[in-house]
Amino acid sequence: MDDIAKALEDINNEIDALGLPQVLGVDNTTGTNDISIDNGQVLKGTSSGSYIDLDDGTNSAIQLNSLRSVYAQGGDFINNINTGASVVNDVGCSIVLFKNDFARYGEISVIGNSENDVLSFDIPNYPSIISSQNNIVRQNVNNTVVLGGKDIVSKTDDTAYVNQISFNLNSTFETILKHIPPTSDNLVEIQNGSGILSFLSDILKQKSGVIPIGSFTGNPLRATVTFATPFDDANYSISIIEVTNANKNINPKIDASPTAAGFTVSLGTINPNNIVDVRWVATKYGEN
Repeated sequence: MDDIAKALEDINNEIDALGLPQVLGVDNTTGTNDISIDNGQVLKGTSSGSYIDLDDGTNSAIQLNSLRSVYAQGGDFINNINTGASVVNDVGCSIVLFKNDFARYGEISVIGNSENDVLSFDIPNYPSIISSQNNIVRQNVNNTVVLGGKDIVSKTDDTAYVNQISFNLNSTFETILKHIPPTSDNLVEIQNGSGILSFLSDILKQKSGVIPIGSFTGNPLRATVTFATPFDDANYSISIIEVTNANKNINPKIDASPTAAGFTVSLGTINPNNIVDVRWVATKYGEN
């Protein structure tokens, strides 16, 4: 029995001297000192401080071939205590990237909100860039994401940047929302209300102006209005009103048919006394 005990002690001592890689490297490897784990087997730490140390002074990695995933059940996802961390938050649905000496971090989240409201991390995030090229992110910009495009300068906090947006609902055709490149910083605000945004083409076109009394000549007094930019056609109506003093009444009318380029107003009198001017509004046919 003493000989057996002595032999077992020698084997244990040899194992301690060789270390785990050398022992497992005998018949359980795929390469020099590799550790092969069969289906259902795990590498398991027995204490809270256990970890896998790949630091050999060069670049090291955990390689995933067929499964291609890393799973964490609570706690840290991947942790590097020296330079930063990638962790799963307490909700269990976010990957948070940060470095210990940074005041901000980056967060990639899929929020599980089926049972209750979920509060994301409440400190400033680094900007994110998704499917974009040749972008510039200004220093100290917070909570900003570039969602797609190129040559974008991200410079405003709490902002999503794109070159253009496309709307498509399982359709051959799409609607693209884009802007004309500005020559200065602009702010477009949507009013506090509900409704349908209209195109400029949906708004009835109008023109208006004033004809001074000195512009009227002839018998009776007439004046021609020529639009700076003509209408597309003569399908418009005209409203006119005279401005007088001393309670003077005249009866101005449209003289002849209007054209796309303008119209003529007749005062129906040759006496310009007490007439100040005539004011007009031309509106294309239709309804708003």
